[in-house]
Amino acid sequence: MKYTCYRLFAAVMASAVVAGCETPELAPPPVLKAQSSSDLTFISFPVPEPLVEVTSVEYYNGAVRKKWEKPEALGASQVPGGHPIYVFQPRGTPGDANTVGTWTRISGPNGGGAVKIAAGYEYNGTVGFRYVVTDQNELWVSSGNSPGWRKINHPAVDVAVAYGNTASVYVYFLGAATVNGGHPIYRYRWDTGQAVEVVPGAAGIELAVDRDGRPWVTTSNQQVWVGPAPGSSGGFVPVEASAGDIACTVDDVAVLGTGSAPLPGGYEVYKRPYSSPLESYTWTWEGGQATRIGSSFNGKFFLIDSFGQLHMAQ
Repeated sequence: MKYTCYRLFAAVMASAVVAGCETPELAPPPVLKAQSSSDLTFISFPVPEPLVEVTSVEYYNGAVRKKWEKPEALGASQVPGGHPIYVFQPRGTPGDANTVGTWTRISGPNGGGAVKIAAGYEYNGTVGFRYVVTDQNELWVSSGNSPGWRKINHPAVDVAVAYGNTASVYVYFLGAATVNGGHPIYRYRWDTGQAVEVVPGAAGIELAVDRDGRPWVTTSNQQVWVGPAPGSSGGFVPVEASAGDIACTVDDVAVLGTGSAPLPGGYEVYKRPYSSPLESYTWTWEGGQATRIGSSFNGKFFLIDSFGQLHMAQ
């Protein structure tokens, strides 16, 4: 079935393209409608306990990227620092889409857990890095299979990672300060240890990064914005949607649409290519029901429904 996309008036959209995300005069965002459904199917993963956050690693066998889905997640139970951290090791060989495997709980910072998690890549069996945020707004990073956690001296409430098209690693986080629209957006230079605010005044409450290194956020009034790539000028640009959580895959950005009432399992999923020009693409309804969405570098995405169960788009 085809739907007609609701368009904001051109004058309103033009006034919204500013250096930051401070747009208190904008009308409430429209109900997210899509052109058509891609008719995805969803497969379910067994979980060690109900989950509250999910991410996944990009697997490399030598220099070749393999489509091996390896989610990492936070359980719903409480531990010091937030929630327990779990990693999934599928059975079979790299390249299989296998939901059969083993969850292992790993120690987070100070032996505890986290409230946010973002994983990067795995190269020949070795995890490259893993970032977490604790309930004390502490940002930590580990690398290797036996994580030794290192604290990053920048308070944060969310973190997102992408392994870029040019083999660059892009790390962004939302600072702990509260500003109009949510929290300020920073890029973390893992090679120098420096954090730079992307665009002063821009803000969000949920965060994702595409493979071109551009940050995507949803704001406290459920708007979607995309920022400039590293080294590019300009500010954040609004993307028509009413959305809660957000995630990026290899080619797409996916959101949970919040313009209508949630279904029993959560909000429905929509996605679109993140490529420029932004106006050339529309949202596609993907179905599904979720309260949280997580990226997969292999072109898929993970969903956690309102019951804490984990699903992956096929």
